[in-house]
Amino acid sequence: MAAMTADAYCSTVGNITTLQFKANADTFYQGAICYADSAGEVQPTYASGDVAIGISPIQQVAAQDTEVKLIVAGAVWLPVGTSIAAADEGDWLCNDGPADTDNPADMESAGDLTLAAGDMIIGKIMRVTASQMLIWLDPNMMGCVYFTNGTPANYSGWGKELA
Repeated sequence: MAAMTADAYCSTVGNITTLQFKANADTFYQGAICYADSAGEVQPTYASGDVAIGISPIQQVAAQDTEVKLIVAGAVWLPVGTSIAAADEGDWLCNDGPADTDNPADMESAGDLTLAAGDMIIGKIMRVTASQMLIWLDPNMMGCVYFTNGTPANYSGWGKELA
C-alpha cells in the first residue's frame, strides 16, 4: 500500500457537500482520503488515532493552518480499490487499519477484510466498473472504526472509538 504521489481520478455525481477544514502543511492530491487529527486539523497522511473525514476534490497545497476543501457527503467516483469487484456493491469501503493511506486504490471492501481493530469505514460501495468505484460518502458513517473489546466476541463492532 502506498501513499499518493499524484492526483487520482475523482468525479462527483449529483449534489455533494464540501466543507473547509484547517490543514496541516501538506499536499492534498485530488482523490485523497483525508483524516482529522487530534489537533483539530486535517491531513492526507494517516497517524494513529486519526479519523477519516473527507476526500480532496482537487489538488491543494496547504501551508500549516490554512484551509482546504473536502467532500464530506455525496456520490464520488474514485479509482477502484484493492480486490473490489461488482460483488462488493452495497458493502462498506474500508481502510485496512494497520495500512491506512490516503490512496483510494488501497481501500478494500469490509467483506474482503479480516476485520480487526482500526479498520475504518470510508463510504458505501454503490457501483464498480473495471477501473472505478462509485462511493457514497455519509458523515454519519465515514470514520467509524471497527473495535474489539476482548471477550465475549459479540462486543466487537463499528463505532467512533479507537481501540
